[in-house]
Amino acid sequence: METLLLGLRRFRGRHSDKNIAKIVVSVINLYKIADKISCFVLDNVILNNICVEEILRQLNIDNLVEYRRLRCLGHIINFGAKAFLFGQNLDVFVKEVIVADNINDELKALKIWRVKNSINKFYNVVVYIRRTP
Repeated sequence: METLLLGLRRFRGRHSDKNIAKIVVSVINLYKIADKISCFVLDNVILNNICVEEILRQLNIDNLVEYRRLRCLGHIINFGAKAFLFGQNLDVFVKEVIVADNINDELKALKIWRVKNSINKFYNVVVYIRRTP
C-alpha cells in the first residue's frame, strides 16, 4: 500500500459537498483515473456522504455511496477513545477545562479532570510531575 498526493488545489468558497466534489473530480479527470477508483476513505462528517455521491454522479459511476465510502479507522478509534475517557459530554468538559486554563486556575482544571475517572486522575499526576522540578 502506498500513498501519493496527486493534487493540492486552492479551495475558494464554502466547503460544501459540491465544491469539494468539483475539486476532487478535476484531479481525477486530470490523471484519467476514474476507472481505477474503488473507494473513498474519509472522516465521519455526514457531508462526505453527499460529496462522494456527487463525485460518483459527476464521474458517471453507477454505484451506491455505501459501497464506495469507507470511514477512517483513525477517526473511529479517536472517537471511541474520547467516549471512553470523557463520556458523552466532551464539548462541555473541554470548555470547562479551557476556561480554567485561561484564567490560570490550575486547581480548578485538575478538579474538573479528577471527577471524570481513574485515567483522568492519572493525568493529574502526570501534569503535576511535569510542572514540578
